[in-house]
Amino acid sequence: MPYKYELDYQPGRDDNNPADYISCHPPQVSSSASIAEDYVNYVTMNAVPKALRFEEVQAATKLDTVLQRVISAVETEKWLDPENVERKFIQHPFSPPIIECRQGQSSTSANVSRNAIDIYRIKSQNCGQCTSIPYAVFDDHVCPSYQLWTSTNSLTVAGCSADCYMHVRCRSFTFNGATSTCIGYASSMSTPPRMGAVTQVGARTYLTFKAPHAIGHPCVNNADCHVTSGVCSNGACDCAEFHNYDIKTNACTVSNLLDEPCAVDSDCSLAISVCKSSTSRCSCNYGNIYNRSVNQCTASPDLHSTTCSSNSDCSVANSICRSGSCVCDVGYSFNKEENQCDQFCTVYGDSYAGHVDVGVGGCNLISVTASTAEDCWKTCTSQTGMLCKNVEYNGASGSCNLCDKAWFELSAGSRLYSDPGWTTYFRNCGDSSKLLGHLCGSNTDCSVSNFICRSGTCVCDIGYSFKSDTNECVQLCSTYGNTYVGHKDVGLENCNTVSTTTTTAQACWERCTTEAGLCKSAEYHRSNGTCHMCDQAWFDLSPGSRLYVNNGWTIYFRNCA
Repeated sequence: MPYKYELDYQPGRDDNNPADYISCHPPQVSSSASIAEDYVNYVTMNAVPKALRFEEVQAATKLDTVLQRVISAVETEKWLDPENVERKFIQHPFSPPIIECRQGQSSTSANVSRNAIDIYRIKSQNCGQCTSIPYAVFDDHVCPSYQLWTSTNSLTVAGCSADCYMHVRCRSFTFNGATSTCIGYASSMSTPPRMGAVTQVGARTYLTFKAPHAIGHPCVNNADCHVTSGVCSNGACDCAEFHNYDIKTNACTVSNLLDEPCAVDSDCSLAISVCKSSTSRCSCNYGNIYNRSVNQCTASPDLHSTTCSSNSDCSVANSICRSGSCVCDVGYSFNKEENQCDQFCTVYGDSYAGHVDVGVGGCNLISVTASTAEDCWKTCTSQTGMLCKNVEYNGASGSCNLCDKAWFELSAGSRLYSDPGWTTYFRNCGDSSKLLGHLCGSNTDCSVSNFICRSGTCVCDIGYSFKSDTNECVQLCSTYGNTYVGHKDVGLENCNTVSTTTTTAQACWERCTTEAGLCKSAEYHRSNGTCHMCDQAWFDLSPGSRLYVNNGWTIYFRNCA
C-alpha cells in the first residue's frame, strides 16, 4: 500500500563533513588546468618520437657524407677503403683490426631524428659491440659445420650481419654477394683446413663480438676457450676428446661415435669398431662392448671366465653358477657382444654351452653317430640343409640329434629339463656385425652382392669365400683361413688332388685345412664318407668341372683368413 511521508532536512552536526555539504551544493569548476592534466598531456605528446617521412630520411642521407660512405662500403664490400669509411683500429690479440664508427661524427639535417641514426648503426653493426670483423683468412670458403641457417635473399653484408646479431647463438657469418647467400655460424673461425671448410668463390666471412673464445677461434691455452668441456687444440678452441659441439647449448657434450652411419669398416672412426651390415651403422667389433663413459669399445666381460660359488655371484641375467663358473641357464645362448644370455640370436656362432641330463623331444631333424660330443656339435655347425640351433648327445650310444629350433621355440612338453644320459648343447650367438650367418627369409634380406639366403641364414653363394674384414663374398682370397661355407648337392670334378675317407664332413674340411698343399675346397659324400680336396678355387675351374647339381655330395668352400 502507498506511504505518505514528509522530507525534513536538518544540517549535520559536523560542519566539516564534505559529504554533507556536497549533497546539497553543486561542485565548483576551476578555471585553471590541474598539474596532473598538464603532465599527462605532455607525456602523451612527447613520449613517442614523431615519425619520419621516407622523403625526409632520403634527402638528409644524400647530404650526409658519413652515411654516403657507409652506403658505398655496403655496395662494394670495401670496408677497409679509406675513401669509404673514416675509421680507427682496435687491435685484438687474435683477430685482424676491428672497424668501429666514431660516435657523434655523423651529422644529418635537423629533420633526421637521432633515433633513426642509432637504429641504422645497429642494423649495419658497425658501432660498439655490434662490430663485424672482416676475416680475410676465410675468403672464398664456407664451413659446412656449425651452421645455424642459410638464407638466399640477403642483399647486403649489413643485412646478413644484422641477422647474425639478432640470433642469440650466432658468432660469425659468411656472405656471398654473387648469390645473395648468408650463412650464420654458432662458432668462430680459425683456418679453412682446421674448420673443414670447402671452396666457394665470392664468399666473405665476418666475426661478431661474440666470436672470441668460441669453438674454432684462435687460442693460446684452455683458458681462452669459454665453452663447456672446450680445450685449446692446435691453436684453436675445440671440444675435448670424446665430445662434440652442440650448437643449441653452446657446449661440448659426450658424443656416441659408435652409432655413425657407414658402408664399410673404414667409415667407423672409433677404434675397434666395424660397420654392421644389417643396420649400416658402426658397432664394436665382435668380443667388445661400448663403454659410454670413455666413448670407446672395450673388451666385453666374458661370462664364462667369472668364478662363482653360488648363483648370486653371477650378475648377468639368466646365468647360473655351475662347477665354479658362470654360464647361461638352460635354453639360453651367450651373446658375447652384449655380455648377456639371450633366448634367440640374430647370428649363431660356432661355440656351444652344454647342460648335462637335459634333452630335447620332438626335434630330431637329423640324427647321426659321433664319437665325441665335440664331433656332435661340430656337425651342427657344418649343417647346410638347415640352421642348427642346438644338439643333444648321448655319450653311451654316440647318438647325436640336431634341432633347428631354439629352446624357447619348442613346446613346453618338448623341453626335457630332466633327461638322464643326454647332454644338450645350446649354440651361442655369433658376430652380428658380419652378414654371414644372419637370419633371413629371402635373398633380399642378404643385401650384399654374392650373398644368398639358404636355410634361413645368409651365406656366400656357390664358389665364393667369405672375407671377414670387408664383410663380403669374394672369388679368391689372398690368404685362406680355417672356416668353410658348405653347399649341399654341389660338387666338382677333375680336381681331386687328395682323396681320403672321413667319418664326418667336419673331419673332411678340417683335413683340407691341415693339408700340406694349399687346399681351397673340399667335397664330402654323405653316404660313404669319401673326401676329395682341391687346390683350385671354384672360378679357377673350367665351367664343365663346376657341378652345380651333384646329388649326395656337399662341397665346402674355404673362407678367407
